[in-house]
Parts: sequence; structure tokens; C-alpha cells
Amino acid sequence: MLIGSLPTFLVSLDLWSIGYVVVFIAVAAAFEFARNAQTLGAKLTSIAVLAWFAIAIVMNVVATTVYVIENGMAFHMLLIGTAPYTLANGTTVSLSNAAADKALVVNNTADQVRFETFHYGSSSDSGYGSSYIAAYSVGPIPHRPDHFGPFDRPPQSVSVRGHARSATRYWLTWQ
Repeated sequence: MLIGSLPTFLVSLDLWSIGYVVVFIAVAAAFEFARNAQTLGAKLTSIAVLAWFAIAIVMNVVATTVYVIENGMAFHMLLIGTAPYTLANGTTVSLSNAAADKALVVNNTADQVRFETFHYGSSSDSGYGSSYIAAYSVGPIPHRPDHFGPFDRPPQSVSVRGHARSATRYWLTWQ
């Protein structure tokens, strides 16, 4: 089944890190509250909060992100299990969240979609690589994209902080 529809942007790693710290603090506080709670209602509320956080973490680990490209736009959704998807040409494809595929692209256009990898710095993989998803088809991509569409091209260079000497950016584009 498809779970929710999200806008096509990804939050930076720094914001995800802050998010995980906030979740950890909230879970620790809920656990402590449940341990010290005197009433059944307070304990059930704490258990519900813990369950919600557990489900959110499992969704992040188990679900496959599906990027749909159609009409010059992209959107993404989370997939758990399998779901049929009918393409504009009338073909119905079965989407499945195979363990190896953390991201799928549904190309619902007459043009091919390109997934590019950009390496910056002193990486042994310096340069870039491309893979293509044919028109009206579904294909896996190895990473979640940092940049979407023809007008959101990755920068020519990036600054690398700390001990890292390289960086990688991923671009899902069309046209």
C-alpha cells in the first residue's frame, strides 16, 4: 500500500541529525514519564507516544521511497508491501519494496529519466556517473536524490567540513 504523499524535497543530513536527537529526548522523556506515572491514562499516553516513535522509525527503515515523474513534475511517496500503479500509456506496473531497493523511480513520461551521481573532492570515485530509467517504466536508484529536475542541478563545487575530503550529490532529472 502507498502511505502518504510528500513534497519533493529532502532535508539535509544536519537537520536529520537534529531530528534524531529530538526524537531520542522525547522517547526518553516519555519512558521516564510512563515509569513514574500514577494514573492509567498517563501510562497509556506515554505508551502511545512511544509506539508512534517506533512506527516512525520502522517506516524510515522498512519503507521504500517511490519518486513519480509525470507532467514535468516530481513527487514522492512511501511504499510498504506492493501496490499497482497505472502509467499514462495504460500499462499497469507492480511496485514492490524489495529489500535491496530503498528508492524506486516511476517514469510516467514519454522521455527517459536520468539519475546522476556527482563526486566532489579527493574521492576515489571522482567524476560522475549516470543511469537511465526508460519511458513509462519503473527502475531502482541506489540513493535518494539531493536534487530534482532540470532546474535544480547540483553545484559545480561544494565545501567539505571536518575530516571528510570528499562529498557526493545525487540528481534525478528529466528532459
